[in-house]
Amino acid sequence: RGYSKAAELYSVLSEWSRRSGLPRLMTDTPLEFSARLINQFPKLKAEIGSIIAAFNIEAYGETNLTGEQFAGALLAWHTLRSPVHWPRRFKTRFINKMLAERQ
Repeated sequence: RGYSKAAELYSVLSEWSRRSGLPRLMTDTPLEFSARLINQFPKLKAEIGSIIAAFNIEAYGETNLTGEQFAGALLAWHTLRSPVHWPRRFKTRFINKMLAERQ
């Protein structure tokens, strides 16, 4: 599907995170949310940061992204979706599920 706004990318990042075992908390600011994600997926720091920065510009700066800014965030999303990262996502989901069952 095509995306045209950073808010859409933030939404799919939130869903990606939930499916990875790290649901976004309702109380999380975008920076808090990204910090939790980066802590779990440090190799994806730049990609997560790119989407969060784009969202912050659009939502809090109340401005439209330049074509270059949006293209960078979209490229970050495509990188996050890569099957290369699935093993780490599965591991994170499994560990978080096991921790939740212990409680």
